[in-house]
Amino acid sequence: MTDCGISETNDPRVRVLWEREAEVVTLRLAVDPTPAPQVAVTLPPPPRRG
Repeated sequence: MTDCGISETNDPRVRVLWEREAEVVTLRLAVDPTPAPQVAVTLPPPPRRG
């Protein structure tokens, strides 16, 4: 019989995926990528033509 689940960690981006089959337990880490920093850029207004 196989049993499996997901366990949370102290870091909300990291989860432990586990699967148990008889006496063997397999653990895997699932890590969400770190979001890229948001950079705000203000552009000057386009030159007026005329």
